[in-house]
Amino acid sequence: MQTGSQRSGFLLGMVLALCAAIAAPGCRSVSRLTSASAGPPPPVVLPPTATAEQVVAVVNQNTQRVQSYVTNNASISVPGFPNLPVASGSIAYERPLNFRFQARALTGPEVDFGSNTERFWLWAKQMTGPDGRSPLYTVRHDQYASSGAQNMMPIDPQWIIEALGMVTINQATMQPPLPRNDGGFEVRYLQDSPRGPLTRVLVIDSHGQVTQQSVLSPQGALLASATASQFRYDPQTAVSLPRVVTVQATAADLSLKINTGDVSVNGVVGNPAVLFQPPVMQNHPVVDLGASLGQVSQAGAPPTVATPPLQQAG
Repeated sequence: MQTGSQRSGFLLGMVLALCAAIAAPGCRSVSRLTSASAGPPPPVVLPPTATAEQVVAVVNQNTQRVQSYVTNNASISVPGFPNLPVASGSIAYERPLNFRFQARALTGPEVDFGSNTERFWLWAKQMTGPDGRSPLYTVRHDQYASSGAQNMMPIDPQWIIEALGMVTINQATMQPPLPRNDGGFEVRYLQDSPRGPLTRVLVIDSHGQVTQQSVLSPQGALLASATASQFRYDPQTAVSLPRVVTVQATAADLSLKINTGDVSVNGVVGNPAVLFQPPVMQNHPVVDLGASLGQVSQAGAPPTVATPPLQQAG
């Protein structure tokens, strides 16, 4: 049976991957988002009387304008642990499923999380097995729901993309938007998942920026939440993206602050055949969570996790 600390390790790796990215179709205009003060402020696009159709159009179109996202100077810190060093990261995302996040500390690689059209994977230095090695976990997208992967990695990979504000609202299951005193709106809608319908709760400001979001289980329990700030608006692409995101994974009692750094939007990502492939980890086993009904076949028992988070980053 999976323990709380074991689950925390998987959530740690998943949430670290949230330093991440955004995708969508549209005009491929290349831009670079740097400091929060650069460029004009975003326009007000949602009036106080905005309808559900208006809210959905503004939020979804912001997502659809971004085809790729790259940053090589993202950073992660842990609120409440000021003495822990900040990990640096690089992020690449290309529509629809190509994603790669790699985090490093002074001691070397810490996290490698990614996906392609076939599968996604997770490696975290702190997630060690009984032999002291850190397995590389992987699973095919079509096996995620029917295997043990959803227990080992309880956060859906798609939520990682949306947690930075790149949200696609399901209007078919959306309740009418509720106006807020600050001029924004609260929006609720249902989203299918392997564990059943999840409730998504969003706070959207008058610029159409998703500043807060929560994910609730079918039983109403809070699974995860994120707050976004320091949005940067690019008039060339009409895209607004947050620079700083604070993520909380309730099941793991974990909070991470993510600074995405300087971002290239709709630029060249790299060679997808190379970049968006699981890494070759020397002396570390590979565990296919979709094989043998999700059993861990090559690394034995589930890993244990070093505490506190990122302890080894120094």
